[in-house]
This record gives sequence, structure tokens and C-alpha cells, in this order.
Amino acid sequence: MSAITRIPAALKIPAEIVTIIQRHLISTDDLQALADPKYSNTWRCLGSICASWRVIALGDPYLWSHVHLVWPEHVVMLCLKRSGTSPLSLGIDKDSFYSGNFVQMIGVITSALPRITHLDIEWRRYDQPNGNLVLDDRQVPSEVWAWITRLLSRESPATSLSRLRFQFFNRDLHEPLNVGTLRHLPKLSDFYCRSLVLNLALLKPCLLTKVDIGIRGLTSQDIISFLALAPLLEHVKFFHPHQHDRLDLSQFESDGDPPFRIQLEHLKTFQAGWCLDVFAEHVIRSISFPPSAKITLRISRPDMAPVMEIFFSSSHFETTLRSSVSLSIIVEWFQRDKLLSGHPFLFKLTLPDGIHHRIEIDEWDSSYTYGRIQEAHSMFLALASLGPLPQLRQIFISSRTLPWATSLNTLLNNLPAIEEIAVRTRDATSFIAALGSRKSPRPPCPSLRKLDLRGSKFDPRQLRDIIVERGDSNYRLEELYVSIDQQRLRLSNPDPVTLSAAIRNLRSITDQYEETDEYWTSSSEEEDE
Repeated sequence: MSAITRIPAALKIPAEIVTIIQRHLISTDDLQALADPKYSNTWRCLGSICASWRVIALGDPYLWSHVHLVWPEHVVMLCLKRSGTSPLSLGIDKDSFYSGNFVQMIGVITSALPRITHLDIEWRRYDQPNGNLVLDDRQVPSEVWAWITRLLSRESPATSLSRLRFQFFNRDLHEPLNVGTLRHLPKLSDFYCRSLVLNLALLKPCLLTKVDIGIRGLTSQDIISFLALAPLLEHVKFFHPHQHDRLDLSQFESDGDPPFRIQLEHLKTFQAGWCLDVFAEHVIRSISFPPSAKITLRISRPDMAPVMEIFFSSSHFETTLRSSVSLSIIVEWFQRDKLLSGHPFLFKLTLPDGIHHRIEIDEWDSSYTYGRIQEAHSMFLALASLGPLPQLRQIFISSRTLPWATSLNTLLNNLPAIEEIAVRTRDATSFIAALGSRKSPRPPCPSLRKLDLRGSKFDPRQLRDIIVERGDSNYRLEELYVSIDQQRLRLSNPDPVTLSAAIRNLRSITDQYEETDEYWTSSSEEEDE
């Protein structure tokens, strides 16, 4: 028994468990991570644990099947030999070419193409020696383009490729190279490519489940034709960099209404943009989305176009808004010396079947950011002019300022079924006033049960009066969430006696009450005003 207890712990682990541990530590989805010195350090640690672990590693072809061409030639050759006939994952980057490995070993790599299932080619424009970014403006060599074109040709033996990733960072090709087609990759399921133009013709049936491609130079009809050939898609991203030159955006083009909508029954996420609203509408209307799908659209506005124009000019988007059960409207707060997100206006909508829409709308003029407050006010007025939103149950509004109470009252009167409201704003005075009856026999939002004003300034006495007024009319508020900091409340009369009484009343006139001392705005932002 004493001899057994002296056996090192590593030797007690069954070989099957050791194999699982080694594969977990070595394998990676990011093939460019193989070029990191930390990866080879992991190998050295595994090999030094004990002789038996090393024997197990040498006998497992999978552990040698993840290769990066930046490694020394003898290491690459050793991995190719030890991997036997198992499927290969291969990473190639700029250093692989300039070290000479790409040119010296292209024949060997090409001969291994039949068993390569995962290929990742990355070409960065910047290097980072000693932590400093250094521009490398050299063009991608013709040998690389030629090899990629050959890889995608009819004669290529790369028929086992299931994951293909081209990353040519910061290389916006004004006349991108047409390097081939996906038609000759029958097993392709995961495809990433934002910089190259490819013929998007696919085999039918197609096995694609995940795609992330650039859409510069493509039309909405090109996208629709592509989607029609990929019924198994789960994650879709059609990418276009945000630019203020609207002439460069992908164009709307239609062959007429399709006889039937594209059925993407497995789709989980869908993103398109930046693009014009007519482009987005054409693509979205052509797809039948499954319940709970998440749709993200990044819309670039033409010059001077109002925020709500996307809903007024499109019957599809207007119908989506009118059918929503949950709505969030977020207006980014413009602050000096802080980078903008590129989407200062954001709408989040949820439909009854659980489909989520996220619609990001950009600034039509980057120099107009100081006018965002006025534009936000106009947006709320336009939203009120839409008329009733009969299915809406929840609404969240985040905006630095809100319009006058009369305008907000019109909007709230169009929400007959709303049950929950959350507001984040610098001063909630106008919103609280809008919740009152305004001489009407019935207050707006008669179904309202939950009100959340956390992060907003307000006068507790005004809020108390409105809640009591609604309760006296049999429209009682059940849940209330607020931020209480007596130094930062919005007070017309700072009398501490009536203020404390109002806060006590707020705790007693609702079934559930919660207060915090957190505010969204900071004193520094106040000084910027």
C-alpha cells in the first residue's frame, strides 16, 4: 500500500482522461493564437510532466493537427508527420510569408489540402513590436492572392474545408480582388471574409451555418440570392464599415417580389449594416425568421433625414414597431472628449413571437452632435404621432433630456396596454407630469403597474401627487424604483419637512418600493452644461 501512495498523481490518471486533458489544453478555435509563444510553452509543460504523458501525447494524432506556418520549418514538418491522416487546422499570417516559410513550404501545404478542415489566413497592416504600433503598408504579395484563388478553384483538392477565415485587417481594397467562389467547398459550414470579393454562388444543398462577410459592392438582391441557398444558417453577419460617405453603401436592387420567403428555420442571430433602410427592408422582408431570433440592423441615414424616417418610409418597420410588446429607445449622451459609438440612436423591439430587433441609427452629420437634444425631442414627437401602440407592454427610455409634458402625454396616451415603464434622464419632471390625467377622466397608461426612475432626478412631492392621483382613480401603481439623494434631487422647493414626508409617502403608497443612491449623470457632466 505504501508503494502505491508514492506513485506520482499524474501516473494515477487513466490514459483516456489524460488524452482529454491534453486535447483541452492544446486545441483552439483561434488558429492565430498558435503563433503566440505561450502556445509552445504549454507544449513544453505537458511534455515535462512525466514520461507516460509524453508517450500518450506522441500517440495522439489530434494533438499534432493544429499547425501554424510561422513555426520553424522542421516543427511544421514534424507536426504534419505525427498528425498522420487526421484532419488538419492550419494558420497562416504575414510573418509566415516574410519569414520565407510560405514560399518554401507551399508545395507541402498544398499537398496536405485534402485533409485541411480549418484554414485561417490573417494579414495585419500594423505590427506591434515592444508594444508600439508600427505601420506596415506593404501590399499583400501576389503569391498569396494566387494561392487563395487556386484554393477556391474547381481544380483545388480542398474539398474537406469546413471552416474558412480570411482576415485582412485595415486593408480596405477600393477595387477588391475577386479571388474565387465558394461553390467548390461542399463541406463549408463556417465562413469569415470581410476584405475580399467572392462569388457567393453556393452548392445546393449548402451546409453553411455561420457566415460573416463584407457586403461592399454587393446589392440587396445578391444577399437574398445567397441566403436562399443556405437554409441551415444559424449566425449571419453582413458587415460594412461605418463611413460618412453614403455613396459607398451597398445598394438596393430587386428582381421583384419573390414568390415565397426564405425559410431560415435554424437562424439565431442576424446582423446587417451599415446600410440604407431600403437595403435592410428588402433583405429582412425576404426572410421568414424563427421565434426568438435576434436581428441587428445598422442604418445610415441620408443627410438631414429625421430619426423616425425609417419607420415612416417603410411599412415593414412601421408594422414591426406597432406589433412590439417591448420597446427600448436609447439616445446616446454626447460628451466632449469622448468617442462616439457611431449609433447615437438605438431602438430595441421585441415581437410577440420573441423575435428581437436591434436597430442602430447613425448621426447624419458628425458635426451635428450638439443638436442631438433637439433631434431627440423631434423623435419623441414623431413617435407620438404614430398613434396607438396597442400591444406594447414594456418601454424603456434613455435620453439626456425629454420634451415638454404635453408632448409626452400624447405619447403615453397611445400606450393603453403598457405595464412597465423605465426612464433614465437628467430630469424626469416632464415625464412625471405627463403621467397625470391632465383633466382627463382616465390617466394615460391605465395598465401601468411598474415605474422605474432609477438614475433620474425628480421631485418626490410631484411623484407622490401623481401616484396618489392615479390611485384615487383606481389606477394604482404597484412597484416603484427610484434614486434618492437629497443633494441631487430635482427640487422646486427644498423644504426638508415636506420632502421627507413625500419620501415616506412613496414607501407606503406602493406594494413594492426600492430606492438607490446611484445617478446616471455625474457632477462633471453637470458642469459641462
